[in-house]
Amino acid sequence: KVLSKVTVNAIPSNYLDTSGVTATADKVLTGSKVIGLDEDGAAATIDGAMANNGAVELTMDGLSVTSVTVPAGYHSGAGTVSLTNDIENALAAI
Repeated sequence: KVLSKVTVNAIPSNYLDTSGVTATADKVLTGSKVIGLDEDGAAATIDGAMANNGAVELTMDGLSVTSVTVPAGYHSGAGTVSLTNDIENALAAI
């Protein structure tokens, strides 16, 4: 028998293959959305929660402050961590 008409509906979201999903909200930028798994393992839209810190500029004096903590979140790669000017000048004078 030959079919005269076939109707295909969109594939429901519960058939979406999410087996390779590893992203969680803290790994996705705030303001972005991804398809992932909710706490019950069902396909869901996840709203990003990772802070966008852009370019972070941090300083330390090398004496009383010998390390700095870079804040969690996304960084543009344009930031720096450097010694304060007085310590740079003192080191240059040695």
